[in-house]
Amino acid sequence: MIRMALGAQCHHIIQAIGTRVITVIRAGVCLGLLGSFAFTGVMGSLVFGVSTGDAATFASMTVLLAMISVLAFVIPVRAATRLDAVEAIRRE
Repeated sequence: MIRMALGAQCHHIIQAIGTRVITVIRAGVCLGLLGSFAFTGVMGSLVFGVSTGDAATFASMTVLLAMISVLAFVIPVRAATRLDAVEAIRRE
């Protein structure tokens, strides 16, 4: 908000925040995949009739969770960039 009040363009703010968010999403996806591969043996004994190493399931859940993460970034940033920065700072 302060950057916008000082004259920064919306796309510069989105780009600055977006690069950090994408890095966190990548790290989360990688750690999640490593953890899920590590626990396939444990999960194999808990589920019946389902393959725990199904590539389509891993791929679809990875894409779904990455999309949800991006959506969780887009909604607040979009709302924040529509605010009048000077008015918001005056209210604070």
